[in-house]
Amino acid sequence: MLAKLKCKAIISLNDHPDIRRIFAGYHIETTNIRYTVGGGKGSDAKEVLIFR
Repeated sequence: MLAKLKCKAIISLNDHPDIRRIFAGYHIETTNIRYTVGGGKGSDAKEVLIFR
């Protein structure tokens, strides 16, 4: 579906080898994030930003 778009797009997903494999033909950058729920301490994680 992403390949059919006629506009620019950015997708943010969890950094996982399957995600990197599926979107291997696109520009991918990694970013650090902190998942928090209800104002808790949270946990560090990584996400990928996929650009079209």
